[in-house]
Amino acid sequence: MHQSLLSWNSYRYLRWTLVLIIVAMGIYVSQYASYVPPHGGTWQGYVLGITGALGIVWLALLGIRKRRYSSRLGTLAGWASAHVYLGILVLTLSVLHSAFELESFNVHTATFWLMLVVVLSGFYGLYAYLHLPEQRSTNLAGEQPEHWLNALKDIDARILERGSRLRLGVAAEVMSALRGTVLGGSGTDQLLGRDRSYMRLLDDHRQVPNTDQKTIITRLSETLPDAPTEADQALILSELFSLFGQRQLLLKRLRRDLRYAAWLRVWLYLHIPCTFALLIGLLVHVFTIIYYW
Repeated sequence: MHQSLLSWNSYRYLRWTLVLIIVAMGIYVSQYASYVPPHGGTWQGYVLGITGALGIVWLALLGIRKRRYSSRLGTLAGWASAHVYLGILVLTLSVLHSAFELESFNVHTATFWLMLVVVLSGFYGLYAYLHLPEQRSTNLAGEQPEHWLNALKDIDARILERGSRLRLGVAAEVMSALRGTVLGGSGTDQLLGRDRSYMRLLDDHRQVPNTDQKTIITRLSETLPDAPTEADQALILSELFSLFGQRQLLLKRLRRDLRYAAWLRVWLYLHIPCTFALLIGLLVHVFTIIYYW
C-alpha cells in the first residue's frame, strides 16, 4: 500500500506538489516588490486563493471517486496519491493566501481552520490505513474475526456443558460470568479497548467487574483447593479454569481487533463532516469577497 499510494507512479504527485509549492512561494514573495504589504487582495493573493479553492474542491472529489469504481477518470490509487499530496499543497496555498494573518477569528479564518482540521484528520487517516490493517492481521494471526468468534462460541459451549455438572453455587457464578461478558460496547469503549464485563458473586449477590475474566478465574482458583472429594468436581473445576484462561486470551484478541477497527473508522467522523463544513465555509468566503469587492 505504501508503494501504490505515497510513491504512486514514481512519486508523480510528490514532484508536482514540490514544483507548485515553489511556484506559489515565488508568487507570494513577488508581493514584496510593491509598496503594498502581502495580503489576499492583491493579484498574487487572488491567484493563490483561487488555486487553493480549486484544490479544496478536487480534494472533496476523492470521496465521490472512491464510490465509483467504474469511473475512467484515472485509477483509485492515483487519485488517493494526488489526494495526499494535494492536501499539503492546499494547506501551503491557504497560508500564503492569508499572508500569515490568522490571528483574528472571522468567516475567512474559520474557513482556514476548518481546512486545517480536514487536512490533519486526513493525514491521520493515511497513517491509520498504512499501519493498522497490518496490526489487525497480525493480531488475528491472518484469520478473519469470524474464525475467533466461532472459537469463542465453541469454548462457551464447553463451559456451559461443564458448568451444568457443577454444584449449584459455583455453576451460578460460571453462568453469570458468561452472561455478563461484554464484547464491543460504546464507541469510546472500543477505541480504548475497555472491558465492561461483570458477574454476580454467590456470597453476597454483589455485581462486580469481571475485566479480562479475572474475577471468575480468581474465584475458580480459590474454589479448586476446596473442591468436594468427588473426583469429577475437582476435574471439572480444573477444566473450567483452563477454559476461562483460553476465553480470556480470545476476548483480548477480539477486543484488540475492535479497537483497531474503531481507530480506522473514527477519523471519518471528523473528516467527512468537516469537509462539508469546509465547502460551505469556502462558498461563504468567496461570496463575501465578491459582495464587498
